[in-house]
Amino acid sequence: MPTTLLRHRALSALLLLPLTAACGGDAGPDVDTPKGPGSLQVHIYGESFIEEGIPADEFSDGWSVSFERFEVTLNSLTIMGDTTEVGQSFDLSQASEGQGQQVTTLELDQGAFSGLDYQLGTLEVVGQAEKDGVTKTFAWTFELPTDYESCDSPFEIYPGETAAVELTIHGDHLFFDSLATGAEAPSLIFDHLAGADANDDGDITRAELEATGVGALDVGNYAIDDLWNWLDAQSMQVGHVNGEAHCH
Repeated sequence: MPTTLLRHRALSALLLLPLTAACGGDAGPDVDTPKGPGSLQVHIYGESFIEEGIPADEFSDGWSVSFERFEVTLNSLTIMGDTTEVGQSFDLSQASEGQGQQVTTLELDQGAFSGLDYQLGTLEVVGQAEKDGVTKTFAWTFELPTDYESCDSPFEIYPGETAAVELTIHGDHLFFDSLATGAEAPSLIFDHLAGADANDDGDITRAELEATGVGALDVGNYAIDDLWNWLDAQSMQVGHVNGEAHCH
């Protein structure tokens, strides 16, 4: 084969090498990598204990509790220092088939997030307790607000996709038998509240609770000597995230 033709073919092969490399192998970090914002969907949920009630086998003294209304006001939501004012009330006693109620959907930049803060305002609880044919009703309003900070709720935002986080409200915490920080597996009790119904009309009022001492209940580090302030302190413990994850 003539030398000139050989050189021509070799040069053609060299010229094709960059094109071949660009069409196959590693495309590099900036090729076909999606960038941009994603979404975070926020729900608030009271779980089955609020939607369906707390059965008697959950209480150590045999009572059961159901809620006609369990309404919380969500004042604000803060993610990475960016606060969204919500100012909306949610009746968590309404059935949601385990989905909770939608609060908002936020657009966030791509990345991993390690937590959030939120503030609850007023909490209104209306319901009844039953045991051995006895019924006690209650309608209590707690004026919080309570800040739940640095909640253990990591999530990651991907471009064009929607992540989710749940603000979980635990109605059973109102009936814990201890306010001690870090108390392990507190029991649910209602006898002390039922006993506060001094006129025995079946309705447990704030005035009756204020007039009743805490007895042997574990108040922890709180300076509490009546059942209304006991319940008020318990109302500040109801907020969690994603089920059982804790906040400060």
